[in-house]
Amino acid sequence: MLSLDIQKSKSFAQDFQKKHIKSLKDARDEVIHNGTVEVVIKNKPKKIYLSKANRKLLQKKLNDKTIKFLMLCTPKEQRKVIKSLKKKFPSIHNQKTNIYQFLKYIFITNGYENLDTEAKKLFYRNLEITSCIYCNRNYIFDVKENGHIKGNIDHFYPKAKYPYFAMNFYNFIPVCEGCNKVKHEFDTTDVSKKIIHPYERKNEKIFNIEISAVDDFSYK
Repeated sequence: MLSLDIQKSKSFAQDFQKKHIKSLKDARDEVIHNGTVEVVIKNKPKKIYLSKANRKLLQKKLNDKTIKFLMLCTPKEQRKVIKSLKKKFPSIHNQKTNIYQFLKYIFITNGYENLDTEAKKLFYRNLEITSCIYCNRNYIFDVKENGHIKGNIDHFYPKAKYPYFAMNFYNFIPVCEGCNKVKHEFDTTDVSKKIIHPYERKNEKIFNIEISAVDDFSYK
């Protein structure tokens, strides 16, 4: 697994937040005001309602400052949020609950799924990554000639399990299609697996080859 640099990505991450935060705020306001939305569950459209208690909860907890934080908090902060919410509000991680569906509507339907190809191309270009972060084997890049992208964006902490991080910049990992399919919705918060987040991983090993002749070389 390769590493990513938060400091190097900081400026672009802030631009990303400024550009896309309005769509999340608008979706939240719609949910709080109407208390109902049309969603698709198991390929079937369904109208769901938000109780008064949950509307008050969203209004209080999901304010502008919180949305801003959820879009740019670091991996360490993300883990703290997940741990806290699992303890205080476990129902928001249950896909069968209405509160989960409303968070999905705000952060996935009106957030991540609204990102166009250009936004994803900018993501690739600004990170300057040309191979999959997970396997470091397959190339990933944007094809300027036809406007396509070779590669996927994985959510390190799966958006299906943690919808409130679906638009977190530091939860976006540039990977190949194969790795994205294999990882799928694997829960990386499982500490027993000892999986290091790419933004926290340090590639400290340096490999150097010294060549003195065609068939004479040494390495460190």
